[in-house]
Amino acid sequence: MTAKSTPDTINSGIADALRGLTDHLKKAAEEGPAQQADMVGESIREATKPRVNQSPPLVSARNPQGDKDYPRPTLRFQKVYMPYEVEPEQLTWEQLELVNLLKKGEYWVTLNDETRQIVKIRVVENDITGAAEKLFMESALFNSENKIRVRPMATMLREIIGKASEDILTMADRRQMVDEGVLAVSVGQ
Repeated sequence: MTAKSTPDTINSGIADALRGLTDHLKKAAEEGPAQQADMVGESIREATKPRVNQSPPLVSARNPQGDKDYPRPTLRFQKVYMPYEVEPEQLTWEQLELVNLLKKGEYWVTLNDETRQIVKIRVVENDITGAAEKLFMESALFNSENKIRVRPMATMLREIIGKASEDILTMADRRQMVDEGVLAVSVGQ
């Protein structure tokens, strides 16, 4: 996904190009006609050439601010299984923050049909350091037969975590804040 062009970014690029052209024209005024033509041509080529090898802003549905300047949080676990292995790149900013708050235990979650099911969170720790290495979310619920009953991951995680999840922005809130200019967005360079 590409970053949105705004009037400010467009105007900034145009202003930079015009400054370069003006500088070249000043130098050309001191030279003869042949050199002037070469310098003007060079200025125009420089101003209109496509910008290559720019660092993209990495704006995506998982991070509307862009991972380039506003990277998503890192997982505190080396591996996460919910119930299958999940890579950090697959998770939204909200999901990453919520997964980092999970603690081992058994929790009741509400399904789409308003029934409730137990989900077990198991954390495997390093024998030497005691640091959490792997997180497993386990339940008889996680199978192809029940997939239509399971609520979205963020909703389920918020129910498991409870009050501690209230300070984490939902993705809808984060997108709205980006659209309103409250949260900054990465730009390419």
